[in-house]
Amino acid sequence: MVNKPLQNPQQPIDPALRTPAFDAHGAAQTLHAVIPAAGRGQRFDPDAASLAKAKQYHDLAGKAVIVRSIEALLAVARIDCVWVVLAPGDQEGPQRLAEALSKAKGRLRICHLGGAERRDSVLAGVKLAVHAGADWVMVHDAARPLVSRQALDRLISSCFSLGSGGILALPVVDTVKRARPDRDGLPREQSTTDHAMTDWAINDQAATDQAATAQTFIEQTMARERLWLAQTPQLFPAQRLIQA
Repeated sequence: MVNKPLQNPQQPIDPALRTPAFDAHGAAQTLHAVIPAAGRGQRFDPDAASLAKAKQYHDLAGKAVIVRSIEALLAVARIDCVWVVLAPGDQEGPQRLAEALSKAKGRLRICHLGGAERRDSVLAGVKLAVHAGADWVMVHDAARPLVSRQALDRLISSCFSLGSGGILALPVVDTVKRARPDRDGLPREQSTTDHAMTDWAINDQAATDQAATAQTFIEQTMARERLWLAQTPQLFPAQRLIQA
């Protein structure tokens, strides 16, 4: 079991690959990215019992999904280093990342310090980034390979100019309902006309379950104007992530 970075955290980054980043006051900032990749992604593939079948290792146009995600981050010159946090004992990751690692010239580093939960892997990566001198850390999902360079540049510029953290997000376009499991407190006409069947109530496998006859009652239609779908990456001052 490997419990240390596979590449020396102190290995210098090729200066020719760096583009200096500055905050609103003109102070130079060091920006690292962390990709937690210790999970199996069983929501994506319920049969992903082994790490070799994890969603980040699925093929996307000839490359693993995680490699595409890494390439998207490395395309941004202001990102000094990308840390990939793998699960202990993950032998698939180093094989899939070998080519990217050889081309990154010190800007890509991998470790086997992933935890049971995503937050554990993120924290491990953030600590490594801080130890290597990061002022800011960007956290990005391994299975989000299509983030654009323009979106990343806007996020970095906005956070640096404001001096505060931020995330990429999409406005909600669908109708969103707030629901409750009973009628108590609902207007009479609403309690008898507005209801939505729960997922398991229409699941064939649950058809014989007594709970399959239950309903979830609509309490409120949410105003979409102020609702956003959180995406990654998320970018924050490194110490704020450590303290979170």
